[in-house]
Amino acid sequence: MRARAVRRDPRAALPSDVRLDRVDGEDGLDDLLAGSDVVVLTVPLSAATTGLIGAAQLARMRPHALLINVARGPLVDEDALFDALSGRRTGGAGLDVWWSHPKDGSGGRGCTHPFHTLDHVVMTPHHSGHTRETFVNRAREIADNIGRLTKGEPLTNVVRGGS
Repeated sequence: MRARAVRRDPRAALPSDVRLDRVDGEDGLDDLLAGSDVVVLTVPLSAATTGLIGAAQLARMRPHALLINVARGPLVDEDALFDALSGRRTGGAGLDVWWSHPKDGSGGRGCTHPFHTLDHVVMTPHHSGHTRETFVNRAREIADNIGRLTKGEPLTNVVRGGS
């Protein structure tokens, strides 16, 4: 497999364990879409990325290509995606995120189109990290960090905001 990426800053350092064959700037998105069999969206949702994948971008993709969205639903134009999928102009989709969420925790599918009726769409609930083991480990890490803090030791797993 050859792995390519499009990034805001293609020269920015990658983690040492990430191996990519090519990294382009945002102007390389059309080329990436046209040359990929699988496109995975992992970008944050912002004003600039809302609607990143619309009808024009889907039309650039290969007819057999798969679109996987594990980031945020509104990165993809819902109408355009359903149209491309139902017309078999896109090979398939893996949807782990949605365009809306029920406010009270009941009802609603998170989308306005019946993606669940398409045999080349896989839908998952974006809750893969919600296991008992995950929560036990998180609680342990928090308790360990509280202990480090009281002893004046460096904290682990510190997340710092940035732009």
